Amino acid sequence: EFVGRKFPAADGAQLCAQIALAAYLKLYEADESDEKQFATDRIIALAKYIVETWAGSPEASEAINTLIPFLVSRGQTAEARAYVENIPQDSPQRATAELRIGESSWRDYLIGMEQVRQWEQEAQEPNAAVDELNAKIAARKPELDQLKQDALSILETGVDRIRQADSVDDTIVPAAL
Repeated sequence: EFVGRKFPAADGAQLCAQIALAAYLKLYEADESDEKQFATDRIIALAKYIVETWAGSPEASEAINTLIPFLVSRGQTAEARAYVENIPQDSPQRATAELRIGESSWRDYLIGMEQVRQWEQEAQEPNAAVDELNAKIAARKPELDQLKQDALSILETGVDRIRQADSVDDTIVPAAL
């Protein structure tokens, strides 16, 4: 990581940064505790650095694909989506990244709809604050409709890219479903 950050123009700097990123990923995977904050923070910071420093390179595309699940797990789907836009349209990594973002958006939609259903049930109970609950429902439903449309659009685009590339991996089946 030191060579990649301190000497980014040097031969092998990208390779050094990739090795450091791979090492942080191994550290993350090896940690069996629920506290993986150090490894997660280092992975995110280094992946962002690789993307910014060597934008447009295959290494940057790989770093984005590494970065996306970590951003999604932190609830930073919008930021993850912005990184996907930096992946070239014809890159095979773009389809995988889009599918991950689409699946995350779809999951957020389902969680939001469950919350709306819960509010609707609460509104049916005696002594419920019906006006307050109806206001929450009315405010949340348009957001969720937009989230649903965005998720469907992203998933369809990702699935189409994979079909065009004639490559199938473990992300295509759940995304298509």
